[in-house]
Amino acid sequence: MGSSLRILHLEDNRNDAELVQAMLVADSIACELVRVETRNQFLAAMNQGGFDLILCDYSMPSFDGRTALALAKEKCPDLPFLFVSGTIGEERAVEALKNGATDYILKDRLGRLAPAVRRALDEAQERTQRKRAEEQIHRLAYYDPLTGLPNRVLLQDHLSQTLRNCHRDNTSAALLLMNLDRFRDINDTLGHQNGDCLLKDVALRLRSALEESTQIARLGGDEFAVVLRADAKGAILLAQTLLKALDDPFVLEGLPVDVRASLGIALFPEHGADADTLLRRAD
Repeated sequence: MGSSLRILHLEDNRNDAELVQAMLVADSIACELVRVETRNQFLAAMNQGGFDLILCDYSMPSFDGRTALALAKEKCPDLPFLFVSGTIGEERAVEALKNGATDYILKDRLGRLAPAVRRALDEAQERTQRKRAEEQIHRLAYYDPLTGLPNRVLLQDHLSQTLRNCHRDNTSAALLLMNLDRFRDINDTLGHQNGDCLLKDVALRLRSALEESTQIARLGGDEFAVVLRADAKGAILLAQTLLKALDDPFVLEGLPVDVRASLGIALFPEHGADADTLLRRAD
């Protein structure tokens, strides 16, 4: 293995802990073992973080492995958790695996420890890489790569859900669509790179002008959309807030650039009962 591992070892017997470390080092696994004995020490170590692996005895005078496993799954669910015990027994071992333990090794068979540690770390790395890939796929599917805002797909999902909730509660909703005026001129005169910078800056200003719970999206080009649960008065007030957010000039290549926008509003239920209709009416 490359760099030294940091291993949190819940073990009340110092000699057993030293033997575990010696077995790992003898099998070319460089590691630092942080030994703890009590529940409070275990929780404090997990809160501090920075560990690659947890090794845990099953039966201890002041703490038990089953509770430790439950705490670890709550605090750091992605961290490999291996029991190293002389008393776990097959029935308890099976139960532990069902509850999220990665593996178990008997203390009289420590020759299995290093291979089990390597396997657990490899599996954890694979899970992490798979999770990152899934998150990336989700992000590409539902978020605009330039601004980081939700894209049209996610906006339509959110709008549809908002309309269902408003229909159920007999309340109003509004969709606001904003287009930047003469954005093509900015692209033509200052270049697409500066145009992209402007879109990112506009997105930041609009997002900052809204409450965190209010959904804003970039639909494409210079078009942004906002969904909120409000009547016509609330929608108009929000439109004024969004337009005001663009009052101060933006700076591109050291030059001030004034940006103005056009804004359309569609209301539920007055202008439509579904997402597609409201998007057409607000355009």
